[in-house]
Amino acid sequence: MTRARLCLSRALAAAAAVFVLTGQAAPAPVTPEDARAQAEEALILVYPMLQVYREIHAAAIDEKSPGRRTPFNKFSHQTQLVYPASQATRPNNDVLVSRAALDLRREPLVLGVPALPRERHFSFHLLDLNARGFGRADSAGESQLARNYLIAAPGWKGRTPKGIHEVFRATANFALITGRTAVNDPQDLPAASGVLSQYTLTPLSEFLGAKAPRAAPKLTFPPYDAAEAGSAGFIAYANFLLGQSAIPPERKTLLGKFRPIGLNPGRRFEAAKMKPEIRNAVDDGAAAALARIDAEVPRLSARRNGWSLTGSALVKPEEEEEKPLLRAAAAMDGLWDGTLAVIYAPQALADDKGETFNAFGHNYTLKFTKEQLPPAEGFWSVTMYGLPGERLVANAPGRHALGSRSPDLKYDKDGSLTLYIQYKSPGGDRESNWLPAPNGPFSLALRIYAPKPEALNPPYAPPPVRRP
Repeated sequence: MTRARLCLSRALAAAAAVFVLTGQAAPAPVTPEDARAQAEEALILVYPMLQVYREIHAAAIDEKSPGRRTPFNKFSHQTQLVYPASQATRPNNDVLVSRAALDLRREPLVLGVPALPRERHFSFHLLDLNARGFGRADSAGESQLARNYLIAAPGWKGRTPKGIHEVFRATANFALITGRTAVNDPQDLPAASGVLSQYTLTPLSEFLGAKAPRAAPKLTFPPYDAAEAGSAGFIAYANFLLGQSAIPPERKTLLGKFRPIGLNPGRRFEAAKMKPEIRNAVDDGAAAALARIDAEVPRLSARRNGWSLTGSALVKPEEEEEKPLLRAAAAMDGLWDGTLAVIYAPQALADDKGETFNAFGHNYTLKFTKEQLPPAEGFWSVTMYGLPGERLVANAPGRHALGSRSPDLKYDKDGSLTLYIQYKSPGGDRESNWLPAPNGPFSLALRIYAPKPEALNPPYAPPPVRRP
């Protein structure tokens, strides 16, 4: 092949891998009844993708969004802990969170993780535009050596270079990466924060010291609007996002049934150009879809011992086509494919008597036998939240959580562990096992980082919180 033909071939391949607006799709005739039914089914199917795009748009595209942190392919790091005065809702003080939206069209990226002490737990979870978890890196079970992970778009066909520990392949051109770095206590914050600057996202050409490829074509991202995404406008988002995805043949066949309402990957769609009766029918179908998704959310979690086992019914990747409604409900609830392997978080709803928690005049205990201790490769913690705001509770010792990293916990001789959950200190040798509660209603969250396999299948249920 001549050099000119080779260049042309590569250019055509690159063009085929990116979204190009090709004009308004011309849907086939459809009745309002069929349009409503198709819209309802279609929105349930693509809803997870819309939710991921909402996150990406806020993180890297919308300059007016309060959620904007950095451009594509740059980390945003949380560097401070949350305190009661912040009024944050149900915060997590176990870890510092790092996040980046990834644009993989030009070339792969290399995630660099430094050599860390074994006690410094970290994890990274990759989620692509199709709401599929496609990679995980963490400290559990591995020697703490420096590592490099290559993150590639679906069309990348290069060879794995030297120095790469593992290759993660997305099913779309855009993705999210979320990192969690353990911080043991406020005194540990400077050391934990110092780790964050050592995480790197490097273009592959720079990693290799090679010439960078030509920049990806300029792309106009549709502004994300929740009202549009919940009406006939969802079709425009779906067409755009599917145009950035590698769609397997069986899914193309499934998507083909929605062409009569204008759903066609890579094609322009304008709801305003629909016939009014069809537009109204599609709006109705979208509203019905959202109602069904919302009604499905409670099915995501089983309930045992007064705990909600969050995400216990999440669908496996091989089941997603058979259970699209449950998968959409998971996206609505912020539960993503692959996250349970990173963090599993049961929530306490009631005590052993089936009553909600209230420390006004009541004391509680949470006792783990040696066999019941949370099964974590990383670590675990129980965090206290005051109600109704679900905020951290100000208290004299400044203690908001207890767990496996708490330095002074006292275990019984048989290996069991009892936590004392109450407003006033239990005193004496119980003080170190005291989780201070507000003088009123509260809730609890147990978080297990890098849960062992036995924590998820079947889902681990903590023992009941008892009120003597």
